[in-house]
Formats: sequence, structure tokens, C-alpha cells
Amino acid sequence: MPDLYLPRQKEAIDVPPNDPRYGGQWYLERIGAEEAWAIETGDPSTTIVIVDNGCDMTHPDLEAALPGGRDVRDEDDDP
Repeated sequence: MPDLYLPRQKEAIDVPPNDPRYGGQWYLERIGAEEAWAIETGDPSTTIVIVDNGCDMTHPDLEAALPGGRDVRDEDDDP
């Protein structure tokens, strides 16, 4: 298998992002989000699944992006 060199592409978002709520999201610094964003900002066609016990389905940053929940405990679509 050949060694490949893939040049790093400029990030697609500003780091830190221009988000009025960014200052209140303390956990982003804790998980190293800015360092990760400097390497890769992702692909909009990628879906990330989070197993959690709840989510604010009406949160302004999430409302349009959440496809709906799945209750894996009861095996239905009523989380």
C-alpha cells in the first residue's frame, strides 16, 4: 500500500465560531473542540448518534437538525 500525503484543508468555520452562545458552552474547551475544528470541521451529510437520557427538542441550535428520537428502551419512536 503506498504512503499518501493529503494536504490539510482550511477549516470551513471560524475558530472560535461566531456563535452568541459560544461563551456559555464551557464543555467545548474541555473536550478540545477548537483544536479539533482546526483539523476538520466535518461533513454535513454525516449523522452523529448520541445515546442519552434526554434532549431539549426545542433548543434553537438543535430544533431544525434533530430528525426525531428513538426510544431504544421501549423500541418505539416516542422518546
